[in-house]
Formats: sequence, C-alpha cells, structure tokens
Amino acid sequence: MIYLDNAAFSQSMRLGEVRSFANPNSRSHALGLEERRGVEDTRNSIAELLGVHSPQVVFTSGATESAEILWRRFAVTWDIPLLEHKCLSSKIGISRDGERVTFPARVVTSMAVNNETGLMTDLASLPTVEGGVIVSDITQGVSKVPCDLWSNADFCFGSAHKWHGPAGVGFIMAKNIDHWDLLVDHQNRGAQERGVRPGTLNGEAIKHAGEVAKWMLKNGEEYRAKLKHLQSTFENKIKSLTDCWMIGANQQRAPHITSLNLPGVDNEALIAAVNDRLAIASGSACTSEKVEPSHVLMAMFNDREIADTTVRISYGWFNTEAEVLEAAEIIAKAAETIRSFSL
Repeated sequence: MIYLDNAAFSQSMRLGEVRSFANPNSRSHALGLEERRGVEDTRNSIAELLGVHSPQVVFTSGATESAEILWRRFAVTWDIPLLEHKCLSSKIGISRDGERVTFPARVVTSMAVNNETGLMTDLASLPTVEGGVIVSDITQGVSKVPCDLWSNADFCFGSAHKWHGPAGVGFIMAKNIDHWDLLVDHQNRGAQERGVRPGTLNGEAIKHAGEVAKWMLKNGEEYRAKLKHLQSTFENKIKSLTDCWMIGANQQRAPHITSLNLPGVDNEALIAAVNDRLAIASGSACTSEKVEPSHVLMAMFNDREIADTTVRISYGWFNTEAEVLEAAEIIAKAAETIRSFSL
C-alpha cells in the first residue's frame, strides 16, 4: 500500500524513546517538575517552529478543538470564507452574544494553506478593521511554507499529526500577549492549561511533538525540498499518462498537496478502484463520511462536475520518488478504465 493521504494524517516520526511518568501539573515532586519542563521545552520549540519569539502557545487535542475554543471565546460575528475547513465553515451565519468577552470588532479567519488544494493565502492581504482580530488555521502550513505567511495573524491553530508529530496534540498560538486574556476561560474551567483548556496534559505525546518540531527546525529546508520534488515528479508523470489538470497549478501552492482533476472520472469510483494499492482522498477527512461535493471546490468553481472528478494526493517525508511514479501509473490506468465504461 502506498500512502498518499498525508494531509489527513502523516506518519509519526520516532526520534528516540519518549517516556512520561508523572502529571505535568504535579509540582509537588521531582517527576512532575521534570514532566513540566519537558512540556515547556516543547512549548518553546513549537513557538519557534511557528515563528513566534515568545511561547504564547496553549496545547489542545487538535486543530478542531482549537477552533472550537477560539469560536466560543470570541462571542462576536465571524467573517468566514467558504474555503475554510469544515470545523469553521459550518458556523457561517452564526452570531453569539458573549458573556465574558466584549470585543467591538469583527473576527476574520483565513486558512494559511487550504487543506484540499494546497493553495496559500497571504494574511497580510486580508481586509481588516481597526481593533479587529485575524485568526488563521495554519494546520497544513506548519513546516511546509514560510512562517511569514501568517505573521499578520493574531491567533493561529493547528495539529501536530499533520507534520509527522503524534495524534492528540494541537495548539493555539497568540501573537500578542495583550490578546491573551481573550482566550482565558474566566469561569475557571480551564485552569490546567494556562487558564484556557481543562484536563491533564498528555505529556508523552506533547514531548514527542517537541522532538519532531526540533527536527523540523533543523531539517525544514530539506523537508520542503523533498515534498516539492515528490509533487513535481507525480504531476509531471500523471500528465504524461492521462487527461488531467492540477487545481491551482499556476498559483502559490504548498509543496505537499496535489489537487488532481481527472475529467470524466468520478472520484469515488477512482478511489474504490485503487484502494487496495493506494491511500488517497477526495477531500477533507472531516467530511469523508458524507457523500457530497467538496465545499471548497464548489466555492471556487461552482461546478459539480469538477468537484466530483477531483482527488487529493498528499505527500510526506516517508514517501519516495518510486512510490509517486507508481501511484501516477495506477491512477492513470484506473482513470482510463473508468472512462471506457462511461462511453
């Protein structure tokens, strides 16, 4: 099986044994204090990976929980583009009156890198109002694109399992300490994690994420170059084998995603035809159980046929050139077979 669904879940890097023996909130003994040091070291490493000079980072269970925390804290009307991830776009049109936060302006959200197409958004180009807040989902951007893409954001969030860290470790980053109070749960339900999120931290997973963050800081240039090579290799090969085109090919894209349109080839039929040899996707894993067209592609093209004939190929550190070449051949052969039946 060739795994090319890294945008949904990337294979975790094992960089030595990481063990936890205590609760990082237990400060009455040496083991708890040692665990806390490991968590804080990870906080610093992830902050550096995100391009933040001071560690204004809160750990969560993942990007979806992070988005939900931000949504609940900012009890104002959100400006949410249709291209956003489902965890936010599903909230379009909802407005809530807040009890804890009085914030006079609009919250604008934008994904740094779209999870289906890989297209990049420079947050510096977003229209804002004085006193407004910019929130960015950087889940697909961390380690893959320059940090200055989201340097204009006031809050960012993401998940470690998208960049070869463990599952169950997410984060919220606040750019400015002056905004920190907006995150705090003033009813004191989130005392454990900086007053924002309740519950015992998974110290072992967090420290594991920290080791991967350090690896990315050291090897990021090589990592991105490899992803770009895999992307180019696959796309050049598939174009030589079958009728297809890459969504956003002439725009700024992250190096780990190919949004591949195969005219006349139903994406679900294609995935079923190759699923014994390839792991690919038709869109976001969060909506994979729903038989509906991609909301991202529908927002971009308003064309059901394009949405229904597009698949996502996403690359990771553990993929090889031989794998993506073989994947191109498998997909092209399956596409031609499906087209022959539809004639």
